[in-house]
Amino acid sequence: MSLVQLDGEHVVETCPECKTQHTLPIELYRTARAQRGSKGVQVHCPHGHTWHYVEGESESDRLRRENQRLKQREAHLNDCLAYQEHETEKAKNQARAFKGHNTRLKNRAANGVCPCCNRTFSNLAQHMKTKHPDFSTKDENNASRKPEKKHVHA
Repeated sequence: MSLVQLDGEHVVETCPECKTQHTLPIELYRTARAQRGSKGVQVHCPHGHTWHYVEGESESDRLRRENQRLKQREAHLNDCLAYQEHETEKAKNQARAFKGHNTRLKNRAANGVCPCCNRTFSNLAQHMKTKHPDFSTKDENNASRKPEKKHVHA
């Protein structure tokens, strides 16, 4: 690599024809960018190719903008994926907790413990029928519901 010292500010550009990088004085660069199009300022590379800045957005600017948009989209999708993974894990934890709670209630009922008043009975079904007649294990949609707590002592 060789170093060249230049007077004043220069911009490094690439010839669209031969892909050779060369420098342009900043004043020429600004004028050529301001006067785009085939009737604007012509630029010459060291190999003699003539070119000009096109009107509108250049291909490299368009590709750079598209690349940035795709990176932002990727980051957004990664954030969405992380959020969904978090929500899935949270739902699994809740399901485990409900299952454990349900198992505890079933075990307590199997051992004769009243879900309403927490007392133990040898005939829990008879106790529920007489002391807690409004207690139901199913609602109209056949889905389980939590028992209502009442403080009734038999």
